[in-house]
Amino acid sequence: MKKINEDIKSNSFKSVYLFYGEEAYLKQEYEKRLKKAICKDNDMNLDVFEGKSIIIDHILDAAETLPFLAERRLILVRESSLFVSGRKDDSEKMAVFTADIPETTIMLFVESNIDKRSRLYKRVTERGRAVEFKTPSEGELVLWLTRIFKSKEKTISKPMAYLLLQTVGSSMDLLYREAHKLIDYIGQEVTGEDIEAVCTRSLESKIFDLTDAVGRGRLTDALDIYGNLLVMKEQPMMVLSMLARQFRMILQCKELSQKGLSQEETAAALGIRGFMVSKYVEQGRNFSREKLIKSLKACLDADMKIKTGGMGDKLAVEMLIIEYTGE
Repeated sequence: MKKINEDIKSNSFKSVYLFYGEEAYLKQEYEKRLKKAICKDNDMNLDVFEGKSIIIDHILDAAETLPFLAERRLILVRESSLFVSGRKDDSEKMAVFTADIPETTIMLFVESNIDKRSRLYKRVTERGRAVEFKTPSEGELVLWLTRIFKSKEKTISKPMAYLLLQTVGSSMDLLYREAHKLIDYIGQEVTGEDIEAVCTRSLESKIFDLTDAVGRGRLTDALDIYGNLLVMKEQPMMVLSMLARQFRMILQCKELSQKGLSQEETAAALGIRGFMVSKYVEQGRNFSREKLIKSLKACLDADMKIKTGGMGDKLAVEMLIIEYTGE
């Protein structure tokens, strides 16, 4: 990302760029920045192609067209699948073309999935820039949220920023939208009550609440949460899958914690964020190791009953919740 910013600042661009990775918000933001820097808010010299059914020759024809009353033309190609298997001939054709892109043309590929072994990927790295956009760390997200609120002359403390992450999830796109909902709602500084009142809780956050109610033996609360999930059109099988994952993560965090691993070490070992580890460990205090193992087996049994027609999905999950709440 630093290199892209330098290209924009110096107004000196590579002939081809590839943006890829899991963080859609960052890809969109840098796509906008590059587009503005190259096209100067003039879409006459912008051609956009999207989807794996796009015809490769149409892209090449546009790329060979001279810009109109401007220095450069931008060819933007989204989700083309040219960087993965399945479009070998088109990918090879594009790889050949990128070796000799016209000086007045800049190409930008924005992809979700790529294969770094492909010839096209290697050609892009030789001729331009391939940038992977990953979701930032917790600390980076907290600083980013702080800057968003500061830019609107509002304040969010570090604990409240972490609470927002726990409530909404770590998707930057969701966080950005929920942050601006809070900005429009609050007076000066964000409180936990503001987050509870305004922000849309992620499914994962709701599953945390459900698991917490099960662990604390609050059957009425557990069934109410499950009922609300169904009202929100969440599928029972999805709830069951996430409950099983929750039990598994609690068990793993409990065992790693007992082995003396720190929060950071546990997070790295399990591939999750640090604040999630602390929540799993906290919930683990309400479950014995034996109960967690039995709960996981019960989830598998419920899954089998549903898939073999032995019990309806809604009832199977409800019976699981009843059986293990307050056991």
